[in-house]
Amino acid sequence: YVYNAATDTCDDVDECQDKCHGPNAVTCFNTPGSFTCQCASGYTYNPATDLCEDDDECDSKCAGDEAITCTNTIGSFVCVCSEGFVYNTSTDECDDVDECDTKCVGPNTHSCVNTVGSYECMCTNGYVYNPVTDTCDDVNECDTQCAGDNTAMCTNLPGSYNCQCAEGYTYNSATDTCEDVNECSTKCMGVNAVSCTN
Repeated sequence: YVYNAATDTCDDVDECQDKCHGPNAVTCFNTPGSFTCQCASGYTYNPATDLCEDDDECDSKCAGDEAITCTNTIGSFVCVCSEGFVYNTSTDECDDVDECDTKCVGPNTHSCVNTVGSYECMCTNGYVYNPVTDTCDDVNECDTQCAGDNTAMCTNLPGSYNCQCAEGYTYNSATDTCEDVNECSTKCMGVNAVSCTN
């Protein structure tokens, strides 16, 4: 307030005439005996310097175990979260991303399970997850199945395989081997057959 000799009263001083100026001051509100300086977002009024100064939002934002770094910028900040997390401006924390919304989709995908910071893609039998292409790739079972000395040919099929044995052998899926067929049980029979050697 300032004394007004003409009216013999103390009149309010409009501090907004010479206060709250600068590049980040938005509005000045004169109040009885004082004033309020409204700054741009990310700034706070400092009465000592009469300026709107940058806030260090990293003191109060970008919290939680999954926040890797918080970098204060002029009037704002940048929060970097761990992989599999995204910054949530409402909670000021890094939230888990549900990768199953966009990952592990396509043919031969059995299911996707979201985990904290990651996900697990499960493929149908005969397929294996390829994280580079984010698809379920066919497994070539012929690399590991249908083995043995008497195997004639293994054919890889989508999600499966076909084992064809050499003549005189039959495929046993329980043991994954070609086993000898005892032809004597069905051939070389009759009254004149003396013996049969398999």
